[in-house]
Order: sequence, then C-alpha cells, then structure tokens
Amino acid sequence: MKNEFMAVCVGALCLSALSDVSIDQNSVSFTTNDTRAVTVSYALSGDANAVVTFDVMTNGVSVGGEWLKRTSGAVCKIVSPGERAFVWYPDVGKPVDFDWGDVTVKVNAWTLNNPPPYMVADLVSNARRYYETPESLPGEGGVTNIRYKTDCLVMRRIPAKGVQWRMGRTEGESGNIVANAEVQHYVKMEKDYYIGVFPLTYGQYYHFMSNTAITAGMAAVMDLPVTNISWKTIRGNNNGGTAPTASSFMGLARARLESSAVDFPTDEQWEYACRACSATAYANGTVADATFEMGWYSDNSGAHSHPVGGKRCNAWGLYDMHGQVWEMCLDGWYLPTAGASVTESVHNFSTDNKVTRGGSYKHNARSYGRSACRINRTCQNPFGEQGFRLADEAVAR
Repeated sequence: MKNEFMAVCVGALCLSALSDVSIDQNSVSFTTNDTRAVTVSYALSGDANAVVTFDVMTNGVSVGGEWLKRTSGAVCKIVSPGERAFVWYPDVGKPVDFDWGDVTVKVNAWTLNNPPPYMVADLVSNARRYYETPESLPGEGGVTNIRYKTDCLVMRRIPAKGVQWRMGRTEGESGNIVANAEVQHYVKMEKDYYIGVFPLTYGQYYHFMSNTAITAGMAAVMDLPVTNISWKTIRGNNNGGTAPTASSFMGLARARLESSAVDFPTDEQWEYACRACSATAYANGTVADATFEMGWYSDNSGAHSHPVGGKRCNAWGLYDMHGQVWEMCLDGWYLPTAGASVTESVHNFSTDNKVTRGGSYKHNARSYGRSACRINRTCQNPFGEQGFRLADEAVAR
C-alpha cells in the first residue's frame, strides 16, 4: 500500500542495563574538590563482569552527554564486581555551574551480551570504551571528532532483536536499478548487532594493516572512505560463508577486535541500519533533493569522495549511508521473493557477484541513493567509488 510503513519496528529491544548485574543506587556517592573533579563511588553486585556507564542528573533531568566526556577509573569500560570508583571532570568552560545539592549521579551496569549503544575501539592503544550517547565520547564534537574517523573505530549498536520489518522499495518510488531486486518482503531480525558509524576510512584501514606511524603527508586522506580494494582482497577469499584468511584485512580486523564475527554487514543488516525505522525512500524523507543533508552524490560531490561524517546522520547516528561510496555486503547476489517472510541471514555466500548498497558520489541520489537500492558487483575487481563499513555482534569484550 502506498502509505503503509515499510519498516515496522515491532519488539525492538530497549537499550538499557539488564538485571543480571546491577548497581544499588544507594551505594552511589560522590565528592568534589577545589579543582571541580568529582569522585564517584559505587558497588557492582553479581558474579560477572559488566560494562559501567553513568549519567549526571539535575532535578531528575540529564545534563547531557557533552558534560560527561572526561573521566578516569572504573567507568565506560568493563569492570569486575565489587566496590569501585571513578573520577569525572566537568568541563570548566561550560557557562553553567552546578548547585551540587541538586545533583545526582546515576551509575548503570550492562551485561557483556547487552552492551551500551556506542563502542569505541582505540586502534592505537587497543583500549575499548563504551558510551550511552555520541555526545559523551571524549573530545570536541563527540563522535564527529577527527580521532573517531582515523585512530578509533566507533560502532553503534542497532536495536534489531525480534524486529520484523518490510524490506524493499515503496510503491511509486523512483529507481529500481536492477529488475526485481527491490521487491517488498518481510524480514525478521534475530539479534542486535554493532555497525560502523562511518564507512571505514584510510586512517582506520592503515591502523588495522600496519603498526607504523602515519606521516604528516598522509593526513589529508586519512578521514576519506577507503576505496579501490576488492571484496575478495578484503576477506582473502570469495566466500562469505567461510572465515576470512588470517592475513587479509578482515582477518586482521577480527584479531585486533578479538571477535570472529567482524565482517561486512549482511544485506538485510545494511538496509535495516540505513533506514533506522524510516519507511521512505531515504532515511530523512521521500524527496531526492533532501539527501543534500545526508549524502554526497553526483549533484553535490564535485565528482570525488569527502571526509566521512560531513553530512547529517540518520536517526541511529549512522553517517554516509546515502551516497559517498558504494558499500559492500557479505551476501552474494540474490533476488528476494515478493511478499516472502524470511529470517535475516547471508544469501548465496559462494557467488562471485556480491550485493552492494547505498549509491556513491558518482551517481544521482534519486535512483541510486535510496535505502532500497541494490546492485551487484563482482568480488574480484576493485572499484574507485566503492568502500565498506564493518559490522560485529553486540557483545562487549
């Protein structure tokens, strides 16, 4: 139906701490000193490690993640049970000072298989940190800080477990580049997953592939999406149903991130993440011109890629999913069955032609930049306007 939602987000998991581990809020206390540093003490109960995050409330309302950037100690990472403490350093440059009598600190515990929305892997130090909001990531600009585009990998947890949604193009939507490639059908997602906030950049790729320092002369391209590398080269084989070779990019990424699940997103994961529960041609509406806000394509790109994160993100905080560069998926090429109801999986994984999504700076937005647009490209050849982003299971490590 023309007005029927395509993305029906039924049963989406609320991203919050679960009861397997817990923090008694009565155990939370804080003290301040002359430097405005705030020492927060708490007790983590249970017999398992957990990820601990926090928020600061005034009159029951959060002060906002931009206040929470600077911390040290047992917070924003995996913590073992017991009495713990961390130090929070409020930004002295903020125009509002606190009346400490009205302030409460809320400390949250997350089980390792139910981690916070944002995971940050430092590709220099190999440290892993977790945050509830993109604004609370340390540094000016939060998640859009240059460091998170080059020296760290930021992944967003997508609330997908138990969701059934309608995949494919809406009636009357322009495009349909490949015949029968965008027919509507239902997909059920079985679990949450992490996906890269940005397409992988040259800076991130370099860190995964080399431990030597990045020179000043290389800095100009470090925040551009990495391109011109074939699907087969990235995994070391042409079969998405087998593990990548250890020496390939994806093999090295799995070793660095300590996860055998790191890979390209599946076709269905990609479109679900791109839509962010939208039901229109683009995540922000139906008119192609609106993608000026969300992506780089032939009408606004100047025929080249741009630093990632320069356009508006979708409702789940993901950037550059419309335009910029085509993004490779794990699936081999397949045509969905109209009206079918399927469970998210990897399709035709041994086929040489692979599903590719999202459009690019070389193509128009009206046909190629839509959420539903699917094309097939060989895994054997590199393409100058094709890149990728990483996906992983939603587990803290």
